[in-house]
Amino acid sequence: MTDGIFTCPVCKELLFTEGNSLKCSKRHSFDISRRGYVNLLLSGDSSNHGDDRNMVTSRRDFLNLGHYQPLADKVAGKCLNFACSGARILDIGCGEGYYTSIIKEKLESCGTDATVLGIDISKTALDYACRRNKDISYAVSSAFSLPLPEESVDIAVNVFAPHDTEEISRVLKDEGILIMVLPQKRHLWELKQLIYSNPYENESPVPSFEHFSLIEDERLTYTAKLRENKNILNLFSMTPYLYNTSQEDAEKLNGIDSIDLTLDFRIAVFRKDKTKEKSI
Repeated sequence: MTDGIFTCPVCKELLFTEGNSLKCSKRHSFDISRRGYVNLLLSGDSSNHGDDRNMVTSRRDFLNLGHYQPLADKVAGKCLNFACSGARILDIGCGEGYYTSIIKEKLESCGTDATVLGIDISKTALDYACRRNKDISYAVSSAFSLPLPEESVDIAVNVFAPHDTEEISRVLKDEGILIMVLPQKRHLWELKQLIYSNPYENESPVPSFEHFSLIEDERLTYTAKLRENKNILNLFSMTPYLYNTSQEDAEKLNGIDSIDLTLDFRIAVFRKDKTKEKSI
């Protein structure tokens, strides 16, 4: 756990390690779990505590097959392009740490000394994330109230996760980088065809956010060959379709052992606009 990066959710002071806890100067204390993450989500912050164990394990098992490796490599490569020595990189909505760990490994393999952090609202997800890489500092927290000081992050990453660009802008340094992954029109198209009578393409407008300028916009499309019904069900269980599909439609996947699936991503890179010089 890296000291002096996360902030106390009560008073916003920096947190430092003391024994098996993180504590601020006002002595608010937050235990570090046996896995290594810290829970900074205050009771009452949210009734939604993120992905449950079924969704987390389904995503872990599916991602471990390597079908999303080309996407992870792209995201890690873009982090490397913009990271300097000493950079802080934040994965917002990091889940079980698949992309986070690949980013960390890419930076280390290229000799870039950077601090990588992960935030997710699910304790279950971070339990698995810590098993992937113990050199990443993870905190349970909402993406809508990031436990970080203003202008303390060089690069923010968001892959298919809830986010608040105002919060991202707050924690990013001037001219800091935001890397976002969004589904393109044909993403998981063949899965939709199996489930729905009238499947529809994803909407994929060019992203535009206040305080940010789009500097790169790349599309990554390829085919994944899924073999075995359990892998197809794991994919379905890690998507929002799990909660938005009737039982009758979901059961159409039973017995399906093979599918050639379109994976269609948009990787958008933004630079935070430089703020006006503060008066002295």
